[in-house]
Amino acid sequence: MTLPNPPLLMAIDGLPDVATVEKMIPLRLVLSNRSDSGQTVRLDRIEVASPLADLVEVNQDLFDRSTPIRPGETVALYLPLNPVKTGQADLALLTLWLRVGEGAAPVAVRLPSRPLAVTSNLEAEIECELVPRVRYSDTGTRCRLSLWPKGSADWHDLTLAFTTPLVSGPQVVRRLTFRGDDRIDLEIVTSDPTLTLTLEATNAHGRSRAVRRFDVPAPEAAQRQRFVFLQPRALTSPKIELHQQLDSQPSRLIRANRQGAYHLDGRAKYELVIHPGIGGQRVRVSEIPQALAVRQQSKEDGAWRFLLETTGHRQFRHRETLYFTIEGDHPTEGQIPLVITPVWSSRALTAGAIGGALMIQGVLALGALLYRGAPAEEYLAGFTFGGDMNWWRLLSAPLIFLGYYVGDGVLDRLEE
Repeated sequence: MTLPNPPLLMAIDGLPDVATVEKMIPLRLVLSNRSDSGQTVRLDRIEVASPLADLVEVNQDLFDRSTPIRPGETVALYLPLNPVKTGQADLALLTLWLRVGEGAAPVAVRLPSRPLAVTSNLEAEIECELVPRVRYSDTGTRCRLSLWPKGSADWHDLTLAFTTPLVSGPQVVRRLTFRGDDRIDLEIVTSDPTLTLTLEATNAHGRSRAVRRFDVPAPEAAQRQRFVFLQPRALTSPKIELHQQLDSQPSRLIRANRQGAYHLDGRAKYELVIHPGIGGQRVRVSEIPQALAVRQQSKEDGAWRFLLETTGHRQFRHRETLYFTIEGDHPTEGQIPLVITPVWSSRALTAGAIGGALMIQGVLALGALLYRGAPAEEYLAGFTFGGDMNWWRLLSAPLIFLGYYVGDGVLDRLEE
């Protein structure tokens, strides 16, 4: 239903003649209820018909349905429009539905006819960059202004005009075409802290205009390398020594391999000596759970000594990292790569656990053969080493131990 004589008077504010894509239009409707209408009006909803619906999106976040407009009152309704594509339409395609009186059905009121043209967003499709180069004490700052097309539009009759007066450089620049890989680089000198640039160009959807403002910062100072007094590396870097403690023999120095890792045996004791260097006051060494424990620590002749003990819980070689911290004038954190090898008894137990059952089967089979008292010539006549499984069962534990030992070493070499 459409009222022939609606009680509301509408005025449109904030609608430009030409809008650009993705640049919000601050549409504002001023609604006045005539004093002689005698009825209260409430807003119900808004509808937008094509082609205006294809051209813009209406933001209804501030659309108030609860506030009544009584006779003689005026209300401002803010409806921002977001253009999404280029084209032309009429604002009369936007319909405002009202409820005139309590409990009445909504009625439609069209907005006054106003043409709306949406053109391409020149500001979004042309990229601008201002780089300060040199600041002069008496004239201002020398800058380099670069412009290049960002979108796919084909621009013609491009005009660049500086609203801010320049000390030196082109005030107005024109290009007949501006597309693809075209680029404009301008050297200018300005004494103002803010630079204003006006852009105008034409494409298939009409003439577009944009205004860009730039803050003119100070040029970045040249990076100068600062002179620093360095201490000799031999005096400042920590020195590390690792010795294996043997019961009846002198300690043995452990040397790192080509990758810098130290090889340790399981269930053995070692002495770690760390010389912290100049400024180092205290050294702390962290334990490795279930792999290495710190039993004692002491300080002697400026060096910190730690008694370490490896455990034998692992069944294969494993890599660990021993961390230490040097406290003092220049705190330092370091790490020592380790490779811990399990003891031979642990490997023997593992091989025995895997091959023990097979070995027992081989022993019982050979015992049964001897118990029957069969002649040795008959047994040897039909014997084949590859086909008699009893011999393989009898040798299963030693073979597993040998393969375990060799395979563990090969894997460690491959990891290096």
